[in-house]
Amino acid sequence: MLLAYIDETYKRGEEHWVSALACPADSIPEITAALDEVVERAVDRFPELDEDAELHGYEVDAGSGHWEPLKGKARARVSVYRDAVETIASFEDLAWFRGGLIERKVDWHASNDPHEWSLKFTLEKLNVHAKNQDQHILCICDEVQNRDVYREKLQDYRRNGTGGYTPSRLPRIADTLHFAPSCHSRMVQAVDMVTYVLNRHRHPAEHEKTRAFYAELWDMLEDLRARGSVRYWPL
Repeated sequence: MLLAYIDETYKRGEEHWVSALACPADSIPEITAALDEVVERAVDRFPELDEDAELHGYEVDAGSGHWEPLKGKARARVSVYRDAVETIASFEDLAWFRGGLIERKVDWHASNDPHEWSLKFTLEKLNVHAKNQDQHILCICDEVQNRDVYREKLQDYRRNGTGGYTPSRLPRIADTLHFAPSCHSRMVQAVDMVTYVLNRHRHPAEHEKTRAFYAELWDMLEDLRARGSVRYWPL
């Protein structure tokens, strides 16, 4: 069985992305332990941090939430983020999938849901990946609003297909969509960290050093991206 951990990122009215990290289920304990060690190393260096600190891209970047003790210590936060991304990138059985809607290029009613489109594209890519691995894949998502709506959408795709030029009934997607609070899953935190890098790649910061840092992280994830795939619309 494969597991996929799913998160979203967006710039309202511009772009919306759904991002997934996929790997074999039996790899999860090792990856989780490695991410625990990232936090342990951070606490060893900066004892003011909470031992239960969660890895969240925005919070590490901004020095907020569990990382507020490092708010005035940009180099410290950079070192933690780099350590986390290096750790995630070191696992060769992880693959990164992205589905996106470029909202600024479409003319539609405000009632349309960009998350639905981005999620559908990502599920299509995950389904192909699972087929290539001769596996099924279970999707575990960070908590979002309208969870039941997206579960119902998955059921609709199974009945009627996803539509578009590569329609699929997603036969390799197992069960339903499961939603988990990030505080209980280092893997949900892992996909949050790389998804925030995606956001910073798509929407570079004005500050030169910040742009350079996130370009470095993006490059670190090159192999992870190569093992996955991306689909977005419109081109």
